[in-house]
Amino acid sequence: MTGTTTSDPILDVFADRRLRTVVSVLETAGETLTIRELARRLEAGEPTSSVAVEAVEAVERELYHDCVPRLSEHGFVSFDRDAMTVTLSSDIGRFEAAATAAEERLDTVRD
Repeated sequence: MTGTTTSDPILDVFADRRLRTVVSVLETAGETLTIRELARRLEAGEPTSSVAVEAVEAVERELYHDCVPRLSEHGFVSFDRDAMTVTLSSDIGRFEAAATAAEERLDTVRD
């Protein structure tokens, strides 16, 4: 669903499975992650799993050039480009409530 946009940034973010997964991984981590660590966790599915370097690098590129900037633009995360770190917004509870409402609107559109 990447590339699909509506007039609602919350809906845009939570309609994209990859963006929802990034938010979920950051929420589970409960701490700032480097782009590399976030990519590794996304690719592996588990913090301790082993994954191929090439696969992680591909996810890193996707995070750096697409996912993280989109999340940052709407205030879901803070992205420090110099340190290459991503931190979940302290307002994530507000976004989760909005996501529930957005999901209900999305269900209405689908019907």
